[in-house]
Amino acid sequence: PSRRSLRSGKRKAAAGTSSTLQTRSSRARKVKAKTTSVKKTAIKAKAAAKTIRAAKKATKRTVATRKASKKVAKKTTRKASSKKKSASSSGVPASMRGYTPAEFKIYKAAEKKYGGMTNEKLKEYLKVNLQSRSGDKAKLILKCSDGEALGGMPRCPTCGLGFIRFNQKTGEYKCPGAMDDDEFVNCSAKFRKSEITRE
Repeated sequence: PSRRSLRSGKRKAAAGTSSTLQTRSSRARKVKAKTTSVKKTAIKAKAAAKTIRAAKKATKRTVATRKASKKVAKKTTRKASSKKKSASSSGVPASMRGYTPAEFKIYKAAEKKYGGMTNEKLKEYLKVNLQSRSGDKAKLILKCSDGEALGGMPRCPTCGLGFIRFNQKTGEYKCPGAMDDDEFVNCSAKFRKSEITRE
């Protein structure tokens, strides 16, 4: 064969090889592109799934919080309604159950009366009735009002030193103790309402 035919054959072979390589390269690029797109789709799907799971968890938390707040609100409402019922049935609030309805009525009227007086005037009333005159104005009003409702507060029947104190909620009495010359006597004796006579 001639040199020209050999050259043309080589060129054709080279062209064929080049086209084959180009085809393979384009296929490889297509496969890579597909793989990349599949990976991206998978990553997006995972991210979407995470977002959905997070949203579900947040929704569950919100629902749980709402349920808990509803329970607390219901309990608070029940307690408030029970307190109102107990107070309205006897006319005496739970914090003042140590008084009977009649005693409580006298106490409230006296509280209004003594509320407009000065500390000096209140102490004067307590002194005349041989009562303790210690404490701020609120304490002085309480002592005067309580004395008008139940009578004068006696000294402790056990130690004979300190004035016993009345628990307005429970109706019990307790001795706070008192000084005996230079020594403090910590009595702490307790008495039921029926055990103490007040005049």
